[in-house]
Amino acid sequence: LIKRGTCLLPLSRGGCGMVDWETRVRALHVANVVSLLRRSNCKASAFARYFVGNRVCALVEGLGHIRTNLLPNAGVLPVYYSNVVSTLRDVKVKSDCTVKSVYALLEKSLFVPPRCEMFGCNDVGSGDWSRVWKGVWSSYACGVVSEVRWRAIHGVTKVRVNLKRWGHNVVSDRCAVCGEPESVEHCFLECRRAKRAWGWVMFVLRGIVPRNFCIDRKNVLLCLFDHGRMEDRVMVFVIETMLNVIWMFRNRATFDHSVVSYVELVRKCKFDVRARQSVDRYRMSVECFRDTWCNVMCDQS
Repeated sequence: LIKRGTCLLPLSRGGCGMVDWETRVRALHVANVVSLLRRSNCKASAFARYFVGNRVCALVEGLGHIRTNLLPNAGVLPVYYSNVVSTLRDVKVKSDCTVKSVYALLEKSLFVPPRCEMFGCNDVGSGDWSRVWKGVWSSYACGVVSEVRWRAIHGVTKVRVNLKRWGHNVVSDRCAVCGEPESVEHCFLECRRAKRAWGWVMFVLRGIVPRNFCIDRKNVLLCLFDHGRMEDRVMVFVIETMLNVIWMFRNRATFDHSVVSYVELVRKCKFDVRARQSVDRYRMSVECFRDTWCNVMCDQS
């Protein structure tokens, strides 16, 4: 359901940070040839100059000084050097390039950032999606919990409306809890059970949420906070934990026909938050723990 190109993007661009080894090999070959051409005292440099010296110097910034007609040049390129020249025509590199820098350039030219159709330009503000993706993977929550929000932002969560649209043989596109069409927004925000669970979240976080904060897709899924304050990180953690709990109990209702009230969702979310507090109590100083968690009213809810 996620495009391969999306998975190969770095985390800061909405991907999974996976490595495309074919592109990595191309970057390795380019960096190797450019390094050989730059080091004239290396014996292998003579071979590189013979095959691609004059060709590469016109494509790489900072190698113009190696161009010469005093040395012989190959008329036909081997496959290895032909691929290097082809790659250099696609991206502009400098003479001090590394495998990492060349791979980043190839990545930008080959893999297009995903289009999150649920959100418009106004939802993200300046249109800088890197803020969103950074917030998804830099919170307190573990990767499995953050992935729930990551999939929801991409719009590829396996809710019944999506499954029916993708051509899967589903019995119904209705929510197993309330009977309404089960879209991503309905599953996590608009279902009557989810709404009551989010009411508890608002009560727990009442000491740190901004005044204009409300439960909607922009605030809950995008979480466009500053992320510099410890309170914001805690707020994102509680939100992601509730999203994960909602998805877990949605699956139970869908596959096991076990429909429970919002109280069970609150109990599970409260358990996970307290578990995180227990961990932080031992790994943080007393002052840091108090500054982080003193405004989260989990024990009073």
